[in-house]
Amino acid sequence: KNLWQRLPSLKVLASTTLRDDLLQVSGHGMLKRVAGKCIVKETIANELTTYLSVQGSALERHFPSFYGGEAKGDVVSVRISDLTAGMLRPTVMDIKMGTRTFLEREVKSSALRPDLALKLHALDESLVSSDELEQGITKLTYQQTRERLSSSAEFGWRIDGLFAPFGDLETDPKRMRDDAQLEEALRFFAKDDTAIISKFVNM
Repeated sequence: KNLWQRLPSLKVLASTTLRDDLLQVSGHGMLKRVAGKCIVKETIANELTTYLSVQGSALERHFPSFYGGEAKGDVVSVRISDLTAGMLRPTVMDIKMGTRTFLEREVKSSALRPDLALKLHALDESLVSSDELEQGITKLTYQQTRERLSSSAEFGWRIDGLFAPFGDLETDPKRMRDDAQLEEALRFFAKDDTAIISKFVNM
């Protein structure tokens, strides 16, 4: 078993029926379960390269089990283990690493996008003007604002999404910026289990 499968924090069991849907707390809906404990994720070429490069290294245990990948034109996919397979009511947290969480090619366009303005408006109405709400904002503006709003810029990681079958956090994870808020989220995720929380810290 890899490190992910050994973390007890991912095994919150409080039901009698296995999940048959695919639980995803963030991202763009690019996951698909194909068989048993395996899912296919549509991604970018760099992610496939990363999975290939860590196989057999000390870093491999920090990744889901890798069953191969392929590239067909611009579409790249990887086959990885479904970390929630066999769990009844899993608690799932999506953490995004890095002080900069977007690619250069993602922000080269100067096109104004009303959909991104609406996303920021949903987080905080003061973040966008009425003109921006109508005309849109660039992808670069959106990404940089997201990083400033969260803990990415200062700490190099943020919580992008969290699902727990036993309740909800009072603070939106996407707006968590300081130590106290992040600790609160980790304690909530681990149900105040100090042994599990220490595993996060030591990882």
